[in-house]
Amino acid sequence: MRNIIKFLLKGNKIGLLFANRLLGLKPVSNVEDLDRALAEADQISLKSAEKGLKKAAKIYFKLSRKFNNDVFSKQFLEEQMSLYKEISANTEYHTSNEFNQFRVDASTIPYPYSTESSNIISDYLISLGFLIGKLDSIAGGTVVEFGAGWGNLTFQLLQMGLKVTVVEINPDFAQYIKNRCSQFSDRLTIENVDMLEFVANTKERF
Repeated sequence: MRNIIKFLLKGNKIGLLFANRLLGLKPVSNVEDLDRALAEADQISLKSAEKGLKKAAKIYFKLSRKFNNDVFSKQFLEEQMSLYKEISANTEYHTSNEFNQFRVDASTIPYPYSTESSNIISDYLISLGFLIGKLDSIAGGTVVEFGAGWGNLTFQLLQMGLKVTVVEINPDFAQYIKNRCSQFSDRLTIENVDMLEFVANTKERF
């Protein structure tokens, strides 16, 4: 089934239409429709995180143009930045745009456990397992983690015996991770800066 869907998505307009119906996708082709679709999913998530996530997963933004496939080319960068500006309504990209204000303290239940959805939690843990399974290094190695958020992956890596450097722009999340992983403080470094500033100033190799 997965290969059939991939074939259809690479095919012509009829194939794309059939694939959209098969997957239950809701194609949108402009920012206004995208905002409405996301707002609808957000309202649903207030009642059920699982239903809201399923609704959001069916939103398909239909691009009006093709992009360069060379991810290291200047053209690819320019095209991606142009798309970013179109969708985000920001005139330029800055790492401060990545900052989200969450009210986090020691009593806050981290995502995905806060959803109280067994399906969301199990899918999330499977994704963590996939990432961990791709690691080449284990005990004694060093990992840098950008945008650690709640520190779910951070905690697992530390339990594996790894040294972890967390780069997290949100000070509340940085403090939350520090508290949550306090028993591993000898192997945990937290940098409360944006990733570009960290890359520009760090001398350590990972």
